Formats: sequence, structure tokens, C-alpha cells
Amino acid sequence: MTEASLEVLKTSLQDSYPIIERQSVAQFHIKGGAPQPNPEQRFRGFMLKSHDRLSIVQFRIDGFTYNRLRPYPSWEDILPEAIRLWRIYVATVVPEAIARAAVRYINRLDLPASGAGLGAYLAAPPRIPEGYQASMGGFLTRVTLSASHGLRAIVTTASEPSFGTPGTTIILDIDVFSDAAELTPDDARLEPILERLRDLKNRLFFESLTEDAVRVFE
Repeated sequence: MTEASLEVLKTSLQDSYPIIERQSVAQFHIKGGAPQPNPEQRFRGFMLKSHDRLSIVQFRIDGFTYNRLRPYPSWEDILPEAIRLWRIYVATVVPEAIARAAVRYINRLDLPASGAGLGAYLAAPPRIPEGYQASMGGFLTRVTLSASHGLRAIVTTASEPSFGTPGTTIILDIDVFSDAAELTPDDARLEPILERLRDLKNRLFFESLTEDAVRVFE
């Protein structure tokens, strides 16, 4: 796959994704305790954004990603566009195989203040060791899970500074994926796999929260 093949993609989608950013990777060499000037750079791909900058597609030498920023449309709107762009990518650059298929949601949860602490909202809240007199300034937890059908997930939960406003802000990052090396790029099983990944993401989201937390967003 070459930069020229990805150039074709950015040109063909210019009407719907007119904002184009070139992506490069820099490699630094450390010598004598300091990085050398003029690092080596190599082309990685293009990031294309829609007119409103809310829909983003990345065509890279090593893969394809479709992102959507808030306000979020439904999954039924997101999936067809992702598949459409994926098929354009496949038809243009002809990748050999799918090494990994993934669905990732990064949720920012602004929760009201509660005397019960994080236990009022998180099914598995972080805890200060018993007998230790201190307040929790922040936390970060990361759990890797294996599910059925060869699916896996990484669930990261972290606090975020609220800058003096009442309540608690939590980041719930759910990355579900399948090492799908047995799939060809045009395999009809790709969409059903993405649907299963989305279902697993939904289960993990609701199982990570208490009923009180879920009611906040109803």
C-alpha cells in the first residue's frame, strides 16, 4: 500500500469529507541523552473530516478507522457509513486480510454529587484500603476480558477533574474487539461481527453502572 493509493481515496471523498489532514510518524534517535534534531518521518495516512468536523475517517497504511463525535447519531446510522467507507478503502487499496475488527465507545459521564460516593454509580468502584484515613483524589482502572465467539474487551474507568463544579465526572472507555485474521476484507461476516461487538459493548456499559447511574441518563 502506497501514499499514492490513499491519495485517490481523499480525492474521491472530497465532497463529503473536505477537511483533509496528512498523518506522519516521526522516529527519534537518542544520542548522548538528548533526541537528535530532524527526526525521521514516514507517511502514515490521511484523516478526512466532514463539513461539521463530527464525522472522521482515517485511511492509513496500516488500517482504517471511522470515528464519530457528539452529538452521536444511532448505531443504525453509524454502521452503514462505516461499512460504505470501508468498502471504498478495500476497493482502492486491496488489503490482504482483516487482522482486527473493533468497536470502541468513550463515554464521559457527568454524575451528580452523592453522599454514597462512587459506589452510588459504579458497579465496581475503587476503594481506599480499610483503616486508611484519606480522601480519593482520582483513580484509573483497566480490566481485560475474554468473551464468547472469540471477542475480547478492555474496559477502562477513570476520574476526570471537575474544576470545582459539584458532582463527579467519570470516563468509561469500552474497547471491544475480535482478532479476525481469518476474515478476508470483503467477508460478509464482518457486519455480524461488528453487531456482536456492539452488543457486548452495551452489556459492559450497563453492567459497569448502578441503576442510579443509568437513571441519570434516561
